Amino acid sequence: MTRPFSILALGIISVFISFNTTGCANQTDIATMPVEPSTPAAPAFSIPESLLAFDATIPVLLFHYIEPAENTAPGNALAITPEQLESYLSYFHNKQIETITFRDLKQIIEGNRSLPERAVILTFDDGYANQYQYAFPLLERYAMRGVFFIITEKPDADPAYMTWEQIKTLSDAGHEIGSHSVAHPDLTALQPDRLEEELATSRSSIERIIGLPVLTFCYPSGQYNDQVLAAVRDQYLFARSTQPGSNIALDRRYEMPALRVTATVPAFSLGELFTK
Repeated sequence: MTRPFSILALGIISVFISFNTTGCANQTDIATMPVEPSTPAAPAFSIPESLLAFDATIPVLLFHYIEPAENTAPGNALAITPEQLESYLSYFHNKQIETITFRDLKQIIEGNRSLPERAVILTFDDGYANQYQYAFPLLERYAMRGVFFIITEKPDADPAYMTWEQIKTLSDAGHEIGSHSVAHPDLTALQPDRLEEELATSRSSIERIIGLPVLTFCYPSGQYNDQVLAAVRDQYLFARSTQPGSNIALDRRYEMPALRVTATVPAFSLGELFTK
């Protein structure tokens, strides 16, 4: 069941979206903008002010490695097994919790689709090959979607990461592809021209493959400052951080928090993020 424009009390690990509408002239819809990957200049991302009367609370979950326990290096707290991921997806399915992407969130804000009564965003960082091998089939099995953040120097160059063909397959299946920079540097340590390259080149590289605008960025290692925030605003519509648990307004949509999921997080505990 869905309900438009309502406040969901979904727990402390969340994204709180809130804007006051003031009205404005018509603006271009991002989803229909042409993709020009050969041009490093950023598209003019914006949300029409007439469509900003929106409030919601949506948990964002953060995953890294999805691999069998025997493949996991000792002490790797960022890895979970395929069985554990399936326990989460099965829980969401049984509790009628729907997965959405940031691209869906844009459509909801613009009034082009309804907000599910209970929703969650599943994000997968770095673009590891095991995410395609194990997470993708499970998401398909449960008819759920995720957001995959890609380090764009890795595809077809490092076998530990997805290929561009696999990334295109994910996108074609309805999963969102976001940027995680070109080389995963500390963005706060970069000069402006290098920072611009990390943001614009990664975005255009993905757009060239998937044929869609890239709307969402993920900060490498969660590191950013005012200079990085300003640069990301020029390139993207949303950005996900690694900040845990704080509610933020849509005017801080470039610092969206996330709950890092580890092997010690049982599926039933995720129920605390949602209300019936």
